[in-house]
Amino acid sequence: MKKIVLVLALIGFGVCANAQTVVVQQNTDTKNGQTKTDDCAYRIAGICTSEDIGGVEVSKGNFAGSGYYHLKFSNYNSFPVRVIFEYQSNGNFHTGTIILKANEIKQTEDNYYSPHNFKLIVRKMSN
Repeated sequence: MKKIVLVLALIGFGVCANAQTVVVQQNTDTKNGQTKTDDCAYRIAGICTSEDIGGVEVSKGNFAGSGYYHLKFSNYNSFPVRVIFEYQSNGNFHTGTIILKANEIKQTEDNYYSPHNFKLIVRKMSN
């Protein structure tokens, strides 16, 4: 099990005017106290894929004209989820979120120009 440990250190302790706060974040192995490496395949908005529970699929949805498509999400889980998604369009990466009910298939209201290279992080929501 990983824990996030925040270590705060003050530099210039004796002089308040020169004091700075340094924050060090690390993952630790609670069994033996050793530091672990980051095992994220990727991050979206700072959230690691290790928080992903899966069970959701994304694809191009209905064609909206001139290369624009809605995004279609399918939740195969038996509980509601919040999906944080990333896609590429015109060489740029864009992010967004969508809430899906249990076993829901839903398209976005917005449409996107030629979306591809989808990445998702799915998080369980309480009922």
